[in-house]
Amino acid sequence: MTTSEDKKQIILEAAISVITEKGVLEASMNDIIKASGFSKGGVYHYFSSKEEIILSILNSQLSEHHLNVLSALNYEHPIIPQLEMKVDAMAEGFQHLYQYMAIFAEFFVHSARNEKSQAMLLDSYINSKEALVKPLKLAQKNGEIKPEVNVDRLVTGMMAMVDGLAITKLFAQDQIHIGNEFKEAITAILNGIRS
Repeated sequence: MTTSEDKKQIILEAAISVITEKGVLEASMNDIIKASGFSKGGVYHYFSSKEEIILSILNSQLSEHHLNVLSALNYEHPIIPQLEMKVDAMAEGFQHLYQYMAIFAEFFVHSARNEKSQAMLLDSYINSKEALVKPLKLAQKNGEIKPEVNVDRLVTGMMAMVDGLAITKLFAQDQIHIGNEFKEAITAILNGIRS
């Protein structure tokens, strides 16, 4: 028996296939519906738009590879050493995310002219940022991070750095190993903010 989660996953995989082949702008909901093998109502039951599907792909990948790492932190113990131990897993996850970067980059550009997509991306950005701000603010409160560090700005900069690495990888594929660069940058940042 196919569960709701299984059906969603089939739709997401069909969408990835269609969007990878046609691009964000050329792919349509009808293309995704056809590729999924479900009826129009079956797909619209789970997703109201192509944008919602793409954002679901983005959020599921972020959750699987980064947010799950952050949610596994034990707040009873020092945060920075735990983050240092998880940098390899996060770098590996970031390397995995790269296969979706062309889709995400095209969607981000598309979103510049689409208010609904902008709102969806902003919500995703806020959730991702808060997932990192929370443990870092606790680490600062516990004396692990220098008191003068503005954690909100630090996280904004870290997220911009990650986005920059991803964009650079799109056009300089042989010049950058995204997981290694991510690991080096995050390790340097953690070392720099330590009390």
